[in-house]
Amino acid sequence: VGIAAPERFDGVPPQNDPRSIFPDAKAVVLVGRRITRGTLRGWEEGTNRDIYEMFGYSWLDKQFVALTNYEAAEWLEDQGWEATPVMCYPPDMPPQGIPVREGQAAPNVNIDIAYAAVAAGLGEIGLHGLFLSPRFGPRQRFQIVITDAPLTADPLCKTPICAQCGACAAICPLGAIDPEDTEEVCVAGKVMRVAAVDESK
Repeated sequence: VGIAAPERFDGVPPQNDPRSIFPDAKAVVLVGRRITRGTLRGWEEGTNRDIYEMFGYSWLDKQFVALTNYEAAEWLEDQGWEATPVMCYPPDMPPQGIPVREGQAAPNVNIDIAYAAVAAGLGEIGLHGLFLSPRFGPRQRFQIVITDAPLTADPLCKTPICAQCGACAAICPLGAIDPEDTEEVCVAGKVMRVAAVDESK
Protein backbone atom coordinates (compact mmCIF):
# COMPACT_ATOMS: atom_id res chain seq x y z
CA VAL A 1 0.00 0.00 0.00
CA GLY A 2 1.18 3.48 -0.83
CA ILE A 3 -0.54 6.86 -0.58
CA ALA A 4 -0.07 9.79 -2.98
CA ALA A 5 -1.28 13.33 -2.51
CA PRO A 6 -3.48 14.43 -5.44
CA GLU A 7 -1.07 17.32 -6.10
CA ARG A 8 1.52 14.79 -7.22
CA PHE A 9 -0.62 14.41 -10.35
CA ASP A 10 -0.31 18.10 -11.30
CA GLY A 11 0.58 18.31 -14.98
CA VAL A 12 -0.87 14.89 -15.80
CA PRO A 13 -3.38 15.06 -18.70
CA PRO A 14 -7.01 15.10 -17.47
CA GLN A 15 -7.50 11.79 -19.31
CA ASN A 16 -5.08 10.18 -16.80
CA ASP A 17 -5.67 12.28 -13.67
CA PRO A 18 -7.44 10.63 -10.70
CA ARG A 19 -9.06 14.00 -9.94
CA SER A 20 -10.99 13.72 -13.21
CA ILE A 21 -12.77 10.76 -11.59
CA PHE A 22 -13.03 12.22 -8.07
CA PRO A 23 -12.46 16.02 -8.05
CA ASP A 24 -12.68 16.25 -4.24
CA ALA A 25 -9.97 13.61 -3.68
CA LYS A 26 -7.61 14.10 -0.77
CA ALA A 27 -5.60 10.91 -1.35
CA VAL A 28 -4.83 8.36 -4.05
CA VAL A 29 -4.19 4.96 -2.48
CA LEU A 30 -2.29 2.26 -4.37
CA VAL A 31 -3.25 -1.25 -3.28
CA GLY A 32 -1.13 -4.08 -4.58
CA ARG A 33 -0.33 -7.75 -4.32
CA ARG A 34 2.93 -9.38 -5.34
CA ILE A 35 3.47 -11.84 -8.15
CA THR A 36 5.13 -14.72 -6.33
CA ARG A 37 8.57 -15.67 -7.61
CA GLY A 38 7.47 -19.25 -8.32
CA THR A 39 4.63 -18.04 -10.51
CA LEU A 40 7.22 -17.55 -13.28
CA ARG A 41 8.58 -21.09 -13.06
CA GLY A 42 6.25 -22.62 -15.65
CA TRP A 43 7.34 -20.05 -18.25
CA GLU A 44 11.01 -20.39 -17.40
CA GLU A 45 10.92 -24.16 -17.73
CA GLY A 46 8.57 -24.06 -20.72
CA THR A 47 6.20 -26.46 -18.99
CA ASN A 48 3.11 -24.53 -17.88
CA ARG A 49 2.03 -21.09 -19.09
CA ASP A 50 -1.24 -21.15 -17.14
CA ILE A 51 0.49 -20.66 -13.78
CA TYR A 52 1.52 -17.12 -14.72
CA GLU A 53 -1.68 -16.42 -16.64
CA MET A 54 -3.78 -17.18 -13.57
CA PHE A 55 -1.61 -16.26 -10.57
CA GLY A 56 0.53 -13.56 -12.17
CA TYR A 57 -2.04 -11.83 -14.33
CA SER A 58 -5.71 -12.74 -14.77
CA TRP A 59 -6.80 -14.06 -11.36
CA LEU A 60 -4.25 -11.92 -9.53
CA ASP A 61 -5.41 -8.66 -11.12
CA LYS A 62 -9.11 -9.29 -11.65
CA GLN A 63 -9.84 -11.25 -8.48
CA PHE A 64 -7.19 -11.13 -5.76
CA VAL A 65 -6.09 -7.49 -6.15
CA ALA A 66 -9.61 -6.40 -7.07
CA LEU A 67 -10.99 -7.93 -3.86
CA THR A 68 -8.24 -6.36 -1.74
CA ASN A 69 -8.87 -2.99 -3.41
CA TYR A 70 -12.62 -3.26 -2.91
CA GLU A 71 -12.20 -4.19 0.76
CA ALA A 72 -9.95 -1.13 1.23
CA ALA A 73 -12.69 1.03 -0.32
CA GLU A 74 -15.30 -0.60 1.94
CA TRP A 75 -13.14 0.06 5.00
CA LEU A 76 -12.71 3.72 4.09
CA GLU A 77 -16.46 4.12 3.56
CA ASP A 78 -17.15 2.35 6.87
CA GLN A 79 -15.02 5.09 8.49
CA GLY A 80 -17.28 7.76 6.98
CA TRP A 81 -15.31 8.71 3.86
CA GLU A 82 -16.10 8.25 0.19
CA ALA A 83 -13.86 5.84 -1.71
CA THR A 84 -13.75 5.05 -5.42
CA PRO A 85 -12.04 1.76 -6.40
CA VAL A 86 -10.42 1.94 -9.83
CA MET A 87 -9.14 -0.87 -12.05
CA CYS A 88 -5.98 -0.11 -13.97
CA TYR A 89 -6.09 -0.09 -17.74
CA PRO A 90 -3.43 1.20 -20.15
CA PRO A 91 -3.19 4.99 -19.80
CA ASP A 92 -2.89 5.44 -23.57
CA MET A 93 -6.20 3.67 -24.21
CA PRO A 94 -8.31 6.07 -26.31
CA PRO A 95 -11.51 7.55 -24.86
CA GLN A 96 -14.62 5.42 -25.37
CA GLY A 97 -17.13 8.24 -25.44
CA ILE A 98 -17.48 12.00 -25.38
CA PRO A 99 -17.23 14.41 -22.42
CA VAL A 100 -20.58 14.90 -20.70
CA ARG A 101 -19.65 18.47 -19.69
CA GLU A 102 -17.48 21.11 -21.35
CA GLY A 103 -13.89 20.93 -20.13
CA GLN A 104 -14.28 17.44 -18.66
CA ALA A 105 -12.25 14.41 -19.70
CA ALA A 106 -13.99 11.90 -21.92
CA PRO A 107 -14.80 8.44 -20.58
CA ASN A 108 -12.92 6.44 -19.65
CA VAL A 109 -10.24 8.11 -17.54
CA ASN A 110 -7.37 5.61 -17.20
CA ILE A 111 -4.72 6.33 -14.58
CA ASP A 112 -1.10 5.47 -15.41
CA ILE A 113 -0.43 2.84 -12.74
CA ALA A 114 3.37 3.11 -12.95
CA TYR A 115 3.18 6.88 -12.50
CA ALA A 116 0.75 6.48 -9.60
CA ALA A 117 2.91 3.85 -7.89
CA VAL A 118 5.93 6.17 -8.06
CA ALA A 119 3.78 9.06 -6.78
CA ALA A 120 2.71 6.84 -3.86
CA GLY A 121 6.32 6.22 -2.86
CA LEU A 122 6.36 2.53 -3.78
CA GLY A 123 9.33 2.55 -6.16
CA GLU A 124 10.49 3.84 -9.52
CA ILE A 125 10.23 3.25 -13.26
CA GLY A 126 13.20 1.30 -14.60
CA LEU A 127 15.15 1.70 -17.82
CA HIS A 128 12.83 -0.84 -19.48
CA GLY A 129 9.77 1.30 -18.68
CA LEU A 130 8.29 -1.02 -16.05
CA PHE A 131 7.54 -0.09 -12.46
CA LEU A 132 10.01 -1.56 -9.95
CA SER A 133 9.61 -1.87 -6.19
CA PRO A 134 12.55 -2.42 -3.82
CA ARG A 135 11.20 -5.77 -2.61
CA PHE A 136 9.56 -7.36 -5.66
CA GLY A 137 11.21 -5.66 -8.65
CA PRO A 138 8.65 -5.75 -11.49
CA ARG A 139 6.54 -8.50 -9.84
CA GLN A 140 3.38 -6.83 -8.52
CA ARG A 141 -0.07 -5.73 -9.66
CA PHE A 142 -1.79 -2.58 -8.42
CA GLN A 143 -5.20 -1.00 -8.35
CA ILE A 144 -6.27 2.34 -6.93
CA VAL A 145 -8.69 3.75 -4.39
CA ILE A 146 -9.37 7.48 -4.71
CA THR A 147 -10.76 8.95 -1.51
CA ASP A 148 -11.66 12.16 0.29
CA ALA A 149 -10.15 10.78 3.51
CA PRO A 150 -7.33 13.14 4.54
CA LEU A 151 -4.59 10.51 4.50
CA THR A 152 -0.92 11.43 4.85
CA ALA A 153 1.04 10.88 1.64
CA ASP A 154 4.03 8.54 1.75
CA PRO A 155 7.43 10.03 0.86
CA LEU A 156 8.77 9.28 -2.59
CA CYS A 157 11.08 6.25 -2.76
CA LYS A 158 14.68 7.38 -2.34
CA THR A 159 16.23 3.92 -2.76
CA PRO A 160 17.69 3.47 -6.26
CA ILE A 161 16.28 0.28 -7.72
CA CYS A 162 17.22 0.25 -11.42
CA ALA A 163 21.00 0.27 -11.91
CA GLN A 164 20.53 1.53 -15.50
CA CYS A 165 22.96 -1.22 -16.55
CA GLY A 166 21.14 -2.11 -19.77
CA ALA A 167 20.87 -5.83 -18.92
CA CYS A 168 17.13 -5.69 -19.72
CA ALA A 169 17.94 -4.50 -23.26
CA ALA A 170 20.70 -7.08 -23.67
CA ILE A 171 18.47 -10.03 -22.75
CA CYS A 172 15.30 -8.88 -24.52
CA PRO A 173 14.87 -11.64 -27.14
CA LEU A 174 13.27 -9.26 -29.64
CA GLY A 175 15.61 -6.32 -29.12
CA ALA A 176 12.66 -4.08 -28.28
CA ILE A 177 14.49 -1.92 -25.70
CA ASP A 178 16.90 0.75 -26.99
CA PRO A 179 19.16 1.89 -24.12
CA GLU A 180 20.74 4.53 -26.38
CA ASP A 181 17.40 6.27 -26.92
CA THR A 182 16.17 7.45 -23.53
CA GLU A 183 14.00 10.16 -22.04
CA GLU A 184 13.58 11.51 -18.55
CA VAL A 185 10.31 10.75 -16.83
CA CYS A 186 9.47 13.01 -13.90
CA VAL A 187 6.93 12.09 -11.22
CA ALA A 188 6.42 14.69 -8.49
CA GLY A 189 10.05 15.78 -8.81
CA LYS A 190 11.52 12.26 -8.97
CA VAL A 191 13.39 11.91 -12.28
CA MET A 192 13.98 8.51 -13.91
CA ARG A 193 15.71 7.63 -17.20
CA VAL A 194 13.57 5.36 -19.40
CA ALA A 195 14.57 3.76 -22.70
CA ALA A 196 12.47 3.73 -25.84
CA VAL A 197 10.58 0.46 -26.22
CA ASP A 198 9.35 -0.72 -29.61
CA GLU A 199 5.93 -2.00 -28.56
CA SER A 200 5.33 -3.49 -32.02
CA LYS A 201 8.02 -6.09 -31.20
